Amino acid sequence: MIAEMVEDFNLVSFEVLSVENKQSMINLLSIIDKANGYSFGSSEVGGDTIWSEATRQGGMSEYLDIDIHERWIDHKEEYDEQERKEQEELRNSVIDQQQPKLTEDEEWEMALQDWENKRGGDALLPALKSSSPFVI
Repeated sequence: MIAEMVEDFNLVSFEVLSVENKQSMINLLSIIDKANGYSFGSSEVGGDTIWSEATRQGGMSEYLDIDIHERWIDHKEEYDEQERKEQEELRNSVIDQQQPKLTEDEEWEMALQDWENKRGGDALLPALKSSSPFVI
């Protein structure tokens, strides 16, 4: 009875989390913030970003068109290889810029900045901006 009610009213949603993937972790933290009612953006300045953020369909854009079963069971190796190539390209671009090797904190900041750029956000909660994804 309770399970049917939860299912009927969409009181629970399920999201994909790959702990090794920083983008997946950032996305999940954003979804949790939205579920808890946290709104981020420049709403204090008078913009309508709070409303656009409330109505925006969140989620990892690369996983929206992919069935979870397809990603994690049927074609796991292919998607893992694609992610490895993307990570290698990111590392190569950093090397091309002749920067020293990034620390974990710098990698986190870079992944967070990339996530913000893709979604048009310019302000996230302080927990996301902390030096570690696990410090809240």
